Amino acid sequence: MAPTSYDPTSYWNARARQYMDDPVRAVCLDDADENRCIDRVQRHLLRAAVHSLKRRTTLRGKAVLDHGCGSGRWITFLRELGLDYHGTDIAESMLALAQRRHPDAALRPVDAGHLPYPDGHFDLVWSVAVIHHNPYDAQEHMIADMVRVLHPGGSAIWLEGLGLHTVPHTNYFPRPLLEWQEVAARHGLTLTWHRGATYMVLRPLASRAAPWLQPDQLDRWQRLLTRLDAVVDPYLQALLPPRYHTRAVMLFQKPH
Repeated sequence: MAPTSYDPTSYWNARARQYMDDPVRAVCLDDADENRCIDRVQRHLLRAAVHSLKRRTTLRGKAVLDHGCGSGRWITFLRELGLDYHGTDIAESMLALAQRRHPDAALRPVDAGHLPYPDGHFDLVWSVAVIHHNPYDAQEHMIADMVRVLHPGGSAIWLEGLGLHTVPHTNYFPRPLLEWQEVAARHGLTLTWHRGATYMVLRPLASRAAPWLQPDQLDRWQRLLTRLDAVVDPYLQALLPPRYHTRAVMLFQKPH
């Protein structure tokens, strides 16, 4: 259940302390099967975004800011692209978890107001499921500062939630795709590529069988479908009409 008074720093610090031995669970959900699905779909989307970016620029040796790096899930992925990695997070317990797993990583704490870097410092700003965990007014400030530290001609890759606005006491604040594009444009970014997706594509099928199943049978059926989702969902995304998309990876460019 979402907290009645949502404080992002306290919330993510608590998750890091609770799941310090499971870096995916610390930043995703509590269920291991669901997390395997989420992780595989996210990696599928982000590889596609990187492929699109590499068609127009070289990444090796460029500086990347992983804003909201959490438990450090993307450190190895970004370093393997040859990028000079830097990570920030508002939750110091998350940073401690990431630093323990990657002792040589350049990680810095950040408050909600200002990134500790000069203007135009990075060639790429990377943010995965971070902006949508902040209230809408805070999102504007975050995006403005992310654009500030991005070099003219640089790129941003975000993976964020799609949907209508939610009430203030939640910890999830999605936007429709067009609105993500509009808020980015207000701060000087142009959307150049995107791809939508959803998690647990098959699991809703269990609800159709619910009237004929006992609760324990329904639970087993849902868990089976979730495990199957973890295997097949990356390959099913291309078949989903946009109206079923609940997430999107977006590639933006800052003008020269």
